[in-house]
This record gives sequence, C-alpha cells and structure tokens, in this order.
Amino acid sequence: MQEFSTAASIPSFLTSYVLISLATNYRLALRSVTSAREKTNNAISLTLSEIYNGVFMNNIMGLTIFLALVYIRNLSWEVAAISLVVLIICTFMGLSTSFSKKFTFWTSI
Repeated sequence: MQEFSTAASIPSFLTSYVLISLATNYRLALRSVTSAREKTNNAISLTLSEIYNGVFMNNIMGLTIFLALVYIRNLSWEVAAISLVVLIICTFMGLSTSFSKKFTFWTSI
C-alpha cells in the first residue's frame, strides 16, 4: 500500500482509510443500492443503515488498531489531525444513525 500511495501521490493514511474501505465494501454497497431500488422508505433506510454500519465499523476498527500499534510500539506519527477528524466524523455519524429509523437526505451526503 505504501508503494501504491507513493506512486499515486496520495497520502498513505487516506489510502488505508478510503481506498481499502471502498474495495472491501464494494459488494455490500452494490447489494445495498440494488435493494434500495424498491424506493420505499424502509428499503432506503435499511440500505443507508447497512452502509453506515460498514463504514463506521471499518473506520473505527482500523483507527483503533492503528492507534494501538502506535501506542504499543511507541512510534512517531504525523497524522494526529486526520485521525481526530476521522474519529469525530465516525462518532457523530455512528451516534446520529444509531438512534434514527428514518434518514434525512443530508445524512447521505
């Protein structure tokens, strides 16, 4: 992943949290979108719930493992701001979607 990030001129942190998440959740997202074609409120809400759940779990688990390795091995790192932004967004979206049965349009953005 490091070589790919360097060749594509993408920060390795973004590669690990964006590209890997997209690659691993592509099948889930495709299945969810096809089930949302029913265009009922329940189907669309369930679709968004599945997507949020997958993204939330991947980001939180990846961030937890990353921070644990940094702490255990006493490594230096330069991505504190990016880590904090990912943590804040995941926490906010995870909490807001956990307590909702219907999702408003802005949450899909």
